[in-house]
Amino acid sequence: MQSTQRDKIKLIFLARPNEWVPLIEILRLGIAQYGARILELRREGMRIENKIKEANGVRYSWFRYVPDISSADVCTPAEVRR
Repeated sequence: MQSTQRDKIKLIFLARPNEWVPLIEILRLGIAQYGARILELRREGMRIENKIKEANGVRYSWFRYVPDISSADVCTPAEVRR
């Protein structure tokens, strides 16, 4: 089964809940419209936060998935490698 761009981002977030993921890492997956894919995940119910910092005129972005405590919506690193 071929994974979609949304699936690739989702797997990163599920493998690293509550961890800030730098945008550059998402872009390395070849995600063209990462904002649209993250919006799709948010509409699916995933709580995804973002932060932006500027240093020396360069903007840096990070995203993190904050799972619902009552949810078992996380996966192991082995599942991500599949």
